[in-house]
Amino acid sequence: MTEYQKWTEAETELARANLHLRAKEFLEKTGRTRQAAKCHLNYVDNPETARKRAEAKAAYKRTNEEYRAKLKGKWVPDRNVPPPEVIEDAIRRATAPRSITAILCGDPCPGFSALDRKQAGASA
Repeated sequence: MTEYQKWTEAETELARANLHLRAKEFLEKTGRTRQAAKCHLNYVDNPETARKRAEAKAAYKRTNEEYRAKLKGKWVPDRNVPPPEVIEDAIRRATAPRSITAILCGDPCPGFSALDRKQAGASA
């Protein structure tokens, strides 16, 4: 990924003067795409756009800081690592005795089939 380069006043004026060129010509002349120039000029020429962006950035920063403050000192699990209970349950299921038919046909473990769950729900 290339590093973002800030627009200079000269680049802004060059883009404004050459916005009528085709995309390839514009890119060769300015070193930026026409779409990037249009977005930049909209941001520079329209103070309302700049204000909205600044408000959105401040709101994101504020909510992110509140979230961090709320979690400070608490252990937050990694999203890619399952909880220990889930790992223990998976090991228990994997090591449970199963018949050869269940292994070959992919039958669920005892107590986890739809019929077993229905019967358990009816008896409860």
